[in-house]
Amino acid sequence: MRKWFFSLAAAALVMAAPAWADIFPGSSSRYLGNGELSALSCQDLWVARNEIYARNGYCFKTRRARNYFGNAGCYTSNPPLNRIERANIARIKRWERRCGAAAPAPGGGGMGGLMNLSCQRLWVMRNQIYKNNGYCFKTRRARNYFGNAGCYTSNPRLSRWERNRVNAIRRAERAKGCR
Repeated sequence: MRKWFFSLAAAALVMAAPAWADIFPGSSSRYLGNGELSALSCQDLWVARNEIYARNGYCFKTRRARNYFGNAGCYTSNPPLNRIERANIARIKRWERRCGAAAPAPGGGGMGGLMNLSCQRLWVMRNQIYKNNGYCFKTRRARNYFGNAGCYTSNPRLSRWERNRVNAIRRAERAKGCR
């Protein structure tokens, strides 16, 4: 009986633990610095921002967030964020905009500031969208940069926003003569 109880308790702890590793475990109780955020990729910034929501029981609506964080244990669409969490989310969003992760200009998928970015940055932004949707890369360059860990498809289903963004990036790459 006692052995059964402990195995049940251990199983409950495993199920309650999140499936992801926090980038900033203390981001609910301390302010994040620009130095910490400047070292992160767009994907890592997205994770750092959304891990705050996940810790507060937020029920994610996007496929990307549900795939990454899951919705087990979620209980709200309006989590009670403290002052530090709100400030950290705002700061992370500013860094996301700096790295090109911001939404396209109104009208959907316009080139906006894309022409100001390097060919390398455009390539990373475009392929990050595919990586976020489980794409298994075929080129050596993409495999070396992104890896194929966690990939599951050669034909990812992109949302309308993602398709518009990829098309805008491709137009910018063509206009700049990127290879």
